[in-house]
Amino acid sequence: MIILTAEARCISFFRLNYQYAISNMKNFRFSTTISVAAAFCAYFIGSGFASGQEALQYFAAYGGIWPIFIPLIVFACLWFFWSKIGYNSWDIPEIDAPADAYDYFCGFKGAARVADVLTIIITGLFSLSMFAGCGATLEQYLGIPQWIGAIGLGIIAYAVIWFGLESVTNVLSCVGLIIIGFVVLIGVYCFVAQGPGEITDGAEKISQYVDNSDVYIASVFGIKNPLLSGAWYFGTFIVTGYAFIVAQGKRFHSYKESNMAALFSAILFTLGLYMITGAVLANIDHIVEVKAQIPLLAVIDNTLPVLQPVFALVVVAGIFTTITGYSWTIGRRFAKDKTTKQRLIVGGLMIIGILGGAFIPFSTLVNWISPASGLLGLIIAVYMTIGAITKSKTRKKES
Repeated sequence: MIILTAEARCISFFRLNYQYAISNMKNFRFSTTISVAAAFCAYFIGSGFASGQEALQYFAAYGGIWPIFIPLIVFACLWFFWSKIGYNSWDIPEIDAPADAYDYFCGFKGAARVADVLTIIITGLFSLSMFAGCGATLEQYLGIPQWIGAIGLGIIAYAVIWFGLESVTNVLSCVGLIIIGFVVLIGVYCFVAQGPGEITDGAEKISQYVDNSDVYIASVFGIKNPLLSGAWYFGTFIVTGYAFIVAQGKRFHSYKESNMAALFSAILFTLGLYMITGAVLANIDHIVEVKAQIPLLAVIDNTLPVLQPVFALVVVAGIFTTITGYSWTIGRRFAKDKTTKQRLIVGGLMIIGILGGAFIPFSTLVNWISPASGLLGLIIAVYMTIGAITKSKTRKKES
């Protein structure tokens, strides 16, 4: 009897584990996690990332060893926040629309409303930099007026948003993987062709360019600190993209999916940051010499000029994905997806973006809007993290 009981227990043990494994496999769709991670990258790449301005101002400008360590701060923040207070929205019934996440995690209605309103305003301002970045890229490479590029971007982005979130996500996923792949290619080529010595030299001399005002360095109210720079940079993700992340979270069926998507998102984006930062540092002399509005385009010109036309399209594609995501997010805040009201709101945003972003210098916009929004986002992130911890304890007690 004892032997039979042991065998029965053994069979029962393996049967339960097999069923658990099968259940997890059904609740884990690798394609979904990769799709969301790629859409995440495409959403946040934008004009600042794809152009190299963000890598230059937030990471490279501090020189020394900081271009290595600051992206690690961003990686840790992204992984933690998206897994705990972003992609996990699938398991929170109180969160129906993206704006509900502020009510849920902030707790205090007044704080939730302030966070919601400010993020919408800042996201709208960031849209100006997207239009300006598109125009600046085409002007720098093709010599056409900045406003023409802004108009073209608005028309194409509006067409994609017209078909709703699924259309936006699918387009962003495809373009996001292409952009990250291209950025990695450029970064690896610069490392191999120019050698790590060029990157090290650039990290040592860039402080001189900052002192001479040839290179902007990210700051908030005059505060210039490499650790805070990473935190501020992460804060911009909260301000401009939290609602989009919450909407994406509803696509998951399990914690494994949402957690893996958070990890993949952080890895892909941080990898891109390292590649761009290294390429910018290795070519900082040329970037300053030509006074490039689009640093990464200057890198291509100095290393692989044959790829200039391709990269110009890559930068524009990155800007396109972000303005598409930003505009969808703002429209969704005030109306349901694919409704006439949402489409009218998005159309109005496009007109404002074209009129404002077509004539404001791109580097000025990045230097002014990004740090300020990063500080705001960091404050919101801390507040929501406290709320998430409190909610987690409450749910455990109730269960």
